[in-house]
Order: sequence, then structure tokens, then C-alpha cells
Amino acid sequence: MKYSALILLLFSIYSCGQKQTNSQTNSQDSGKNIQTSISSDEYLITDTSFGKINKTTTFNDLENMFGKNNIQDTIDYGAEGMDSFIVTKIYSNTPKEIVINWQLDKFHKAIGTVDCFQENAPYHTADSLKIGSTLEKLVQVNGKKINFYGTGWDYGGIITSYNNGKFQHSTLYFQLDAKSGASEKVMGDRELNTDLPQVKANFKKLYIAKISLSLHNSR
Repeated sequence: MKYSALILLLFSIYSCGQKQTNSQTNSQDSGKNIQTSISSDEYLITDTSFGKINKTTTFNDLENMFGKNNIQDTIDYGAEGMDSFIVTKIYSNTPKEIVINWQLDKFHKAIGTVDCFQENAPYHTADSLKIGSTLEKLVQVNGKKINFYGTGWDYGGIITSYNNGKFQHSTLYFQLDAKSGASEKVMGDRELNTDLPQVKANFKKLYIAKISLSLHNSR
């Protein structure tokens, strides 16, 4: 199940971070000079780009980048099935699948978030975080403890705080899940943190199941 509506809310709280990226080009935004970063690595996720996709990318750009045959619109649903909305999928049902969530007031004109969650997805951060990376590694990169909801329900694995670690003000968002054999103590409707003994005992069984980038809030 996807959680785009809640993720956009969380991004509004934790986003607005700014990190060094591979390359930068100047563009105009409301008469002011801003920098729009574009990665030269088609699989690299930064605070301002998801591979070749950045905040200025349009639907036509996506068609030119990936080919019309590799792009399709489909209906997605929010947590508990309360909302439905149209998203654009690229390389649907393959490890390279990307899901584009558009800003509702600018459908097909401005990208809100870019998501990946397929097993064996090639997308990664500069710190080598990717789908399948363990919670242990995520904590090491963040540098501080992480608070999150237990897995296995509609809001399962959603991170609620990075406790002023590396990702506290990042536009990147990670969502967790549990592998088979993980303790029930890290599942269900409860808030946990990585300092708890039951979480540390499952550091290698809790993993990144979804990576999202908010381009709506990127600098």
C-alpha cells in the first residue's frame, strides 16, 4: 500500500535540506536565481534529483527521457483507501519502476514526489542506501537515533523523526518494513526508536522498503 498523502505531510515538516550534488545549473524562478541540480548518474538519488528527474522536469520531459511506451498513468490509493489519485509509473512492474506523484493543483505540470519500492531497484543515495538496506545502516548514515512506527499496518514503517541527524531536514524520505522472522515487538500500531533493545535486536531484519524524494519542497 502506498502512503503518498501522509508522506507529503511529513516532507513539509522534515524537508528543506540542502546537500552537495553532482552538477548544478542556474535557472530562473519567479525572477530569482536558483540552482537546480541534475545528477549524471541515472540511478543516483540526491536531495534535488532522482536520477535525471528534478523539480523542473515536465511530463513531456519524462516521455523524452524514458520513452512513451515505458510510461503510464494509473490510479493509486492512500492509507486505508481513503483517497485515490492518478500517478505516473515509469518502467512499471520492473525493478526500475519509478512512481511520479504530481502536485494536485498542477497535474502533469509539477512533480510532487518520486518514489521507488521495487525489490532489487538500482536506485541509491551517495551513501549507498537503497531498497533493502538495513535499518542498522540507515542509523549509521543518519548519525542519530530514528523514531518510526511499527511495521505491518497502513502506516507501518513510517519514520517520525531523525532526531537532528543527517536526514532531519532532507527532502529524502525512507519507509521501513520487516523481513520474515522479525520479532512481533517491532510490528503494529506503536512508535519505536532505534535505541530500544527490541529494535536493536532486529537491526538487520528491518530494512528500507521505500525511498521517496520530495521535489515540491526541494531547493
